[in-house]
Amino acid sequence: MMHYDVAFIGSGHANWHAAIALRKAGKSVVLIEKDRIGGTPITGNHEATPVWDGTTALTAHAQDMASDNTNFTWADVTAYRQHTNDAQANQLTTLFNKYDITLTHGTGILMGNHMIQIGSQHIFAENIVLGTGQHATLPRITGKEYLHNSQDFLDLKQLPSRLAIIGAGVVALELASLAQRLGTQVTILTHGARAAKDFEPRYVTKLLVGLQQAGADIRFREPVRDVDETATGYVVTTQSGLTVPSDFVLAETGREPNMRMLGLENAGIYTSDDGIIVDDHLRANGRNIYASGEVVAKNVTSTPATSAFESTYIANQILGDTAPISYPVIPNILFTFPRIARVGISAAEAAGNPDYQTIRLPYGKMAGIKGNHKTDAEVTIVLDTASRFVGADIFGMAAPALANVLTMAITRHLTADDLAELMATFSTPVRGIMTNLLPLLAPDTEEETVQLEA
Repeated sequence: MMHYDVAFIGSGHANWHAAIALRKAGKSVVLIEKDRIGGTPITGNHEATPVWDGTTALTAHAQDMASDNTNFTWADVTAYRQHTNDAQANQLTTLFNKYDITLTHGTGILMGNHMIQIGSQHIFAENIVLGTGQHATLPRITGKEYLHNSQDFLDLKQLPSRLAIIGAGVVALELASLAQRLGTQVTILTHGARAAKDFEPRYVTKLLVGLQQAGADIRFREPVRDVDETATGYVVTTQSGLTVPSDFVLAETGREPNMRMLGLENAGIYTSDDGIIVDDHLRANGRNIYASGEVVAKNVTSTPATSAFESTYIANQILGDTAPISYPVIPNILFTFPRIARVGISAAEAAGNPDYQTIRLPYGKMAGIKGNHKTDAEVTIVLDTASRFVGADIFGMAAPALANVLTMAITRHLTADDLAELMATFSTPVRGIMTNLLPLLAPDTEEETVQLEA
């Protein structure tokens, strides 16, 4: 039997940051991974959060390329995906070898507070970290066997001519945007009345209108009843009787934490539908077993950055820190075309609250800003009564970069004057936007919209 200071189940973002930090501190470490090093989106019993957020990273790159190159094809997408998967797995393997981190392939099952079984092998660990991620779920409808998840879609060798998507969440919209950009006829069917609920409704609406104008058919309040196979593909039928012919049916209606076959009951670990229940130190059993990443039941948005933060936090806890977890400001980005970002307090949350003021800047209409911006690109900034940045909603291709700048401003409680002193001199789209925005961050009304001529 092998003994380790710390054993990790899963090798993705939720775990490998802590593994390296603890190994640097002299702890013996083992990573237990049932699939690809660094994790990969799979549909098995449990998995690791991927090294790169599969859909997000892929669509971000693909949309950038498709914007600049009209000859960009699905073959380019799959080639990039394969290259990225291999490169990141190789990079992690190099890191694990460099720091002498043991990597064990197999399914880890808890046999108590310190014991893990992997096939016929047993490992004893003083501390255990569960970072097993989530998996996509499929709706329970007639014809479920004809449905596919995002991983199946990304594995396609050829893009379908007609794509039916069940659901209107983040992954659904990202893949719809990518597929349509590459020439596929997209139909989105959702039982609800909203899409991408975590993002500013004004900007989500602008996105959907753009998709519709480019040919997408988007149907709200159309719950799917069944899917049938036909001689030429499939037909999706909704409860209202609407029929949609398709070559591929993608279902993105939800995700579940990977908690089965982990032996959680053997270690007194409790769960909910949202994931493993932890305390304010991310301990799952109140003592020596921690949980990190998407498998954790929490109210914080799950992103690769969140998982990495939790992983680093757990390493510090094992090394002696006793402070409860306090999450930083983490941007949330929808990698559609155009993109949408949210950071801190949203405009919707600030509306009607006298403690906040908002200002909207349609930066897509500003002259002299370089980059691929449509004229409807804009940002809504939220300030507190001291004119410090506290949040923002962003629409446009500059959203990720602008969100990163504003995340730092919010984290450091900066005002517009503070940020102006830190602005880089090199001309970039974000610098151009911020240069135009900073003088305007003193609105006299609850919300001020800057009017610009096209």
